[in-house]
Amino acid sequence: MTRLAIIGMGRGGSLLLSLFKRYKDIDIVGVADKNEDAPGLKKARSEGIITKTDLKELIEIADLDMVVDTTGDPNVPTEIKNIKPSIEILGGVSSRLLWGLIEEHKDREKEVKETLREQKRLYDIGILLSSVEKIDVALDIIVDNAMKLTRSPAGSIVLYQEERNEMSLKIAKGLSPRFSEKPTWKIRHGGMIEDILKQRSPTHIPDIRKEPSFASPVRDREGIRSLIATPLVADDKILGIIYVYDFKPRVFSEKEISILSLFSTQASFALAKIQLMEELEERFQARTVELRENRSKLEAMISGMYEGVIFCDKDNRISIFNEVAERLLKIKKKGKIRSSIKDCHSPSLLEKVMLLIDDFRFGRKRSYSIEKRINDQILLCNFASIMHDKTYLGTLMVFRDVTEEKNLHKRLIEVEKMATLGEVTSTIAHEIRNPLVSVGGFTRRLHNMIIKQPSYKRYRRYTELIIKEVDRLEEMLRNVVDYSRELEFNLSSRDINELISKKISLMSDLFKEKRIKSKIDLYPNLPNVYIDQDNITQVFINIISNSIHAMPNGGILSIRTLPLKKDDIDKGVSIEISDTGGGIPPDIEHNVFNPFFTTKDKRIGLGLPLTKKIIDSLGGSIELTNKIGKGLTVVIKLPTKGTRGL
Repeated sequence: MTRLAIIGMGRGGSLLLSLFKRYKDIDIVGVADKNEDAPGLKKARSEGIITKTDLKELIEIADLDMVVDTTGDPNVPTEIKNIKPSIEILGGVSSRLLWGLIEEHKDREKEVKETLREQKRLYDIGILLSSVEKIDVALDIIVDNAMKLTRSPAGSIVLYQEERNEMSLKIAKGLSPRFSEKPTWKIRHGGMIEDILKQRSPTHIPDIRKEPSFASPVRDREGIRSLIATPLVADDKILGIIYVYDFKPRVFSEKEISILSLFSTQASFALAKIQLMEELEERFQARTVELRENRSKLEAMISGMYEGVIFCDKDNRISIFNEVAERLLKIKKKGKIRSSIKDCHSPSLLEKVMLLIDDFRFGRKRSYSIEKRINDQILLCNFASIMHDKTYLGTLMVFRDVTEEKNLHKRLIEVEKMATLGEVTSTIAHEIRNPLVSVGGFTRRLHNMIIKQPSYKRYRRYTELIIKEVDRLEEMLRNVVDYSRELEFNLSSRDINELISKKISLMSDLFKEKRIKSKIDLYPNLPNVYIDQDNITQVFINIISNSIHAMPNGGILSIRTLPLKKDDIDKGVSIEISDTGGGIPPDIEHNVFNPFFTTKDKRIGLGLPLTKKIIDSLGGSIELTNKIGKGLTVVIKLPTKGTRGL
């Protein structure tokens, strides 16, 4: 290690002290200067280095290898040699050379620091630009910093509209408002802007007055004398030009031009990113508006459909649920959007729906249809998978109320059956009635003859039996003809409670005879129903007769009336007739409305079929609630006036 002392601690000595302190193989033993206030002495004291004002005291320090003389005094080296002849002295030309090296080092260090500051500044600007989302804000930042980086008093930025071959002034700073009076202009062939765009590199004009091709009335009016024009280029696409101006002739340094060029690259990519984001945002907004409009149209179409529609996505979440589906499934729509499909089906249908969705999801099925009775309706349920290529997107469910169609179809079948039956029965009745009349007539004549001849009285019981059976056959023929012929109605608005009360009053003696108690519960102020009095009376007789027959040992006959309402609007009335006769065996329940089906002796099974025919013709309905071992309830629903059906 070299042990070193420095003499002369002015500015040069102070700099040498800082320089030598950086090297580990140099040990600065001490410093000396006649001036106690020399800056080098103060610095040495602060760093714990020995300081002297007497040269001799410093030189006499043991093991000193070298003395650096910065005083410039020619007597100092001689004085040092007299004190210690063996010591090496660095001074004169060597000292000045060393000083020069120090100055150069200082300048380079300053330049490096400046470069680092500029790079740090560019980095900070880049971070700032990367966080900006609006192009106007970014343009303002770019012009501001271009002026600061080149220490220019004014600046502007113009953007290039390639499709229109135009330039558009966006930001101008340090200039009068008149500068921006014409914000858009066409690019002139052979002009400065065309030249700048072609070169795609900074254009430096130290004095515009010496460059006639770059002269401009607008710039002249503003007093602009010098400028740098730097194109903004990203991915080989020209975005615009950054200008910095000075109001005096000025030669911008290579460093200023270089850093502005570097900054323009950074700004170009920031602008390109923002423009792309804004373009994507515009497309997104336009697409969003389009999708919103399409969705509104779709929702309007779906809302106007007669079918119920539900769509659930791939996660089984509902995104479409129209009012018809709400009504058909008896499920409130509110709160169901985005909820699980499991919340929108009756238990009887849910299991099937979930199995179908699994089949759709894995491509085992594409569509499926099923008829399902839900509440008092028959629904045709259609299911279809919605796919994009091979990706499952969701399931579309369409529900249609086919109750009326089914009832109409059923009625058409019955009408056809009745028509066929009418033709057959009319033919049979005609063929049977003629010989039956003859048999009845001759038997009655024979019977009268037997009565007059006492010797033939033993044959009287035979003729009486024949007459009785002929009468029964004639009654059966009348019933068959009545059932098969078209019903005739004299419709009028009637109080159903009044009709029931009269009929029960007339049958009170029969109830006593059959040991039957009647329980009558008539709802007050029922709306009138639109019926034929004679036919509806026949309905009550048929049903009550069946109930009496079902209770041979007595029982309870209950009759109750209720209003039928839908959305607080009167739709009709309901008549419930119940007995305690033990009900109908399950194996024959489905046949009770079929013509000629009976379990009673000497009956032909037309009572309930005729009852149903009358109720159906009035636009009503009839249903049975069978409780084995307890009894049977017949529910009749009749419409109010002006209502075609329930």
